[in-house]
Amino acid sequence: MMKKTIFMTVALLLSPWADAAKQVLPYTYNELLIVNNSENLMRSVTVRAGDTDRVSSCYNIPALGVCSKRFGRRRYTQAPFSVDWILGNNPRETNEIVIEVPAYNSPGVSLRVVFEFSPQGAISAYIDQNSQGK
Repeated sequence: MMKKTIFMTVALLLSPWADAAKQVLPYTYNELLIVNNSENLMRSVTVRAGDTDRVSSCYNIPALGVCSKRFGRRRYTQAPFSVDWILGNNPRETNEIVIEVPAYNSPGVSLRVVFEFSPQGAISAYIDQNSQGK
């Protein structure tokens, strides 16, 4: 009976640490990368994080150019991003994108959110792990 009581007491004392170990660390991101794979100038690219009021803008991205916006770590939620842009002489376009974090990414290393524009102006988005861990 004494062994059972001691075991139950130890189990109760250790249970908060066991629960804490089960909690998943949140993903963070610290960069938006906008890649213009077209042969036209992109203008007025605006990215809004859906769960906050945060906005990042790149005013002119040359043909086959890149715009990078770095900032302090932000918690990543799978809320949709809203992206507005003008490609060449086309009218402004808007797209809402939800990006899932691939299972192989580590929650301890910041992520980079990448928006790529095809030569035709179609947008795709994905998460990239920042290899430097900054």
